[in-house]
Amino acid sequence: MAANALTFPFLAVMTSRQDLRRVALINFINSLVNVFVIFAAVYFKKHIVFLASVQLIFGVIDLVLYRIFVRRHLPNPGVLESIKKLDLALVLGILKSAWPFVLLVGFSAVYNRIDVIIITQFLNYTQTGLYTAAYKFFDLLSFFPSLVSHVLFPVFAGLMAKQALGEVRVNLEKYLKLMIAAAVPMAAGGAVLAKPLIVLVAGKDFTSAAPVLAVLVWAIAILFIYIPLNSLVISQLTKNAAAVTGANVAVNVIGNLVLVPRYGIMAAAVMTVVSESIQGCFYFYFVRRRITRFDFAKNLVKPVLAAGLMAAVLWQVRGYGLALALPIGALVYALVLLATGFIAKEDISLIKKLVAKSDAA
Repeated sequence: MAANALTFPFLAVMTSRQDLRRVALINFINSLVNVFVIFAAVYFKKHIVFLASVQLIFGVIDLVLYRIFVRRHLPNPGVLESIKKLDLALVLGILKSAWPFVLLVGFSAVYNRIDVIIITQFLNYTQTGLYTAAYKFFDLLSFFPSLVSHVLFPVFAGLMAKQALGEVRVNLEKYLKLMIAAAVPMAAGGAVLAKPLIVLVAGKDFTSAAPVLAVLVWAIAILFIYIPLNSLVISQLTKNAAAVTGANVAVNVIGNLVLVPRYGIMAAAVMTVVSESIQGCFYFYFVRRRITRFDFAKNLVKPVLAAGLMAAVLWQVRGYGLALALPIGALVYALVLLATGFIAKEDISLIKKLVAKSDAA
């Protein structure tokens, strides 16, 4: 926890500079380390202390990498000097302004882990292991929405400071389109290929987790879609975001307590989808009501059509292995989007711009 806390000043600098690629690299490394430690614990039959070590590994890796990367923006960060000249009044002022963010982070931490705790209490460790194996896909894939959120937070904050609502709407619609295009095929493909994906990551002993993964991929897709709104709401309506997340935690906890003992780990997966849906719906409402109105449905139809055709093809080739199924599915999805005119030149430029931001820093 101490090591992680020391990384946040560096992360703040990297985020403000929109250093996209390096933040993504660190998040991705964290996800890989998390997955490796979890399955290493299972394979080598290690215990809770071994699992807890992942947090220390995260902190040390992040601290070293952020300290190296931040020098591109601050050649001499002066961390030790700033500790010696600690301004207590400044710290108290920051804490006073930051309490909505504290609540938001706290609620998010509870939301992301409470289902595993409840499963452990009401079911058994076998079921906990199956659910955790499926949930690792959520953890692994969430690095991309986190990356987009890091990039958009300073962008939207700057535009809102200038009250450039027209630019806010344009950027929001562009990123929503990009995230929808990524989310829909991921959910449809993940649902069809859940079994081979679980076998690939966790082995045949975890095949029973495939139906849970087939549900959880929809929660991941929903997170992808509302993450641009998340950046805008957190930067401008932080208290509303904290209130929604807190209420969502209550819904998630109550739902899991009621349903998990009766319906097992599948109920926890369904509650995750429900919770992500609630979060997304409220964020849509707040942005449209309090900030700016934007188009959404027009960018949903063509990806859903393309993903439906892709899923139909994947269903036919799912038994031939992921090495064949994944490229075929991606090709079908891309061809349908091109044929329907969903992908435009400005969309390709947007993706290039995302990559260029990291290199220009």
